[in-house]
Amino acid sequence: MDRRGIALASVSAVAVMTLASGVRADEVEQLKAQLREMSAKLEALETQQKKLAEKQNTASTSAAPVPPPSSGSFPGSFLIPGTNTSMKIGGYVKLDIIDDLKGTNQNGSTVDFSTIQIDGTPQAKRQNQVALTARQSRLNIETRTPTEYGDLKTFIEGDFLGAGSNETYSNSATLRMRHLYGELGGVLAGQSWSNFLDVPSMPETIEFNGPVGQEQAVRQAQLRYTHSFGKEDTVAVAIENPEGDFSGADHGGLGTNGNAPSSRVSDLIPDLTARYLHTAPWGRVSLAGLVRRLAVDTGGSPQTFQGPNGAFTFNGSAATWGYGAALVGQFPTFGKDTLSVRVLGGPGIGRYISNANSTSGSVTGVAPAGLTNSNPGDGAVLSQDGTLHAITQYGGSVAYRHFWTDTLRSTVAVGAVHHENPMSYVPVNTLENEYSFHANLIWSPIPRADVGIEYIHGEAELSGQTAANKALGYGNQGSMDRVQVGVLYRF
Repeated sequence: MDRRGIALASVSAVAVMTLASGVRADEVEQLKAQLREMSAKLEALETQQKKLAEKQNTASTSAAPVPPPSSGSFPGSFLIPGTNTSMKIGGYVKLDIIDDLKGTNQNGSTVDFSTIQIDGTPQAKRQNQVALTARQSRLNIETRTPTEYGDLKTFIEGDFLGAGSNETYSNSATLRMRHLYGELGGVLAGQSWSNFLDVPSMPETIEFNGPVGQEQAVRQAQLRYTHSFGKEDTVAVAIENPEGDFSGADHGGLGTNGNAPSSRVSDLIPDLTARYLHTAPWGRVSLAGLVRRLAVDTGGSPQTFQGPNGAFTFNGSAATWGYGAALVGQFPTFGKDTLSVRVLGGPGIGRYISNANSTSGSVTGVAPAGLTNSNPGDGAVLSQDGTLHAITQYGGSVAYRHFWTDTLRSTVAVGAVHHENPMSYVPVNTLENEYSFHANLIWSPIPRADVGIEYIHGEAELSGQTAANKALGYGNQGSMDRVQVGVLYRF
């Protein structure tokens, strides 16, 4: 029996008892009315309880909806739950399809113009070497957290152009660190592009390195301070990781990664860089300077170096100073088109100018005995009298980007580098001139995807020729041609 039945039965029982006791009939009717009202309230309460139970059962059998993450403080970012830190995950996946038409220069998605094989060598005679690689693909994470001194920014990025690739079956490659730094109030600490480099004005090429005659894309640990004067002028100064790159240098590794420490390079002070940037509606102009110390120290252990008359032994220390400057301009022309121009150079600029292997043995096809080449660049050379001499190098590049439509564009870029070697101290078969040419067509069917094709031509000239190479029928210059297709998806 439900609650309403129990209430009615109670009413009847009360009525019988009331009549039996002699209570008036009107009082009995009043009591019945009160009991009927009570029964109605009990019925309403029972209905409400049933609806509540059904709602609870439905909630228990279905997952509660998860609220979407809140938008972050900068485009593409989201707010990390429970914090005031915004995070963005980005990067791209890229496939390169490469055909070296003339002169094998397989180096993944890049070309090292300083290693072009000279005419007559076996490698220079090889043609149509094909390769496919996805190793340029990269992943990055950026965060920003508001503080009383402004946003605290962190950035980490890696790609797969590190060591350890295997083309036999797995095509595995090692993830390498590109960027890892934090920035607050104009102070950057960590690894990023060298302050000597003007990244935004770099030409858009499918080949990874781009033309010769521009700043080398050096990424290294540094402490940098940047200050803006209004909206148009910025000055940045930095101390950066030093790495001596004289001819015959050996480069050790940092940390316990199995690499032997250097037995020749002596790095006593950081490289010093400074850059001034002016931006305006008519374009941007960047002027950068560099000061570095180059030193060799054998630590009492005799080491073999290459001289003009062959190998010689040196036991001791020697040092010199290196300097460099770079002037870069980028200017809008017609519509969305841009023109980029840069000139740079200096005595001892070495690894800060692109493709500056000025004493590379590989360019001759016969590496000089006892020479351990640095990469990239040689900033100085050791003479047999124990003096270290800076090598002067300079170059430049011009690039023009034209938009055929909003989704179709092309870049044409030319570059050149000249090496003024102190000829009384180095062999005659050293690299003297490098030239490069890039021309591409890139289509963006959607904003986050690019499909393009590029033609690349490069030339290298030696300062002379050795008797041994002449006897082998080798020349003193060489060239290469490549066609490279790139397919890129950003996320």
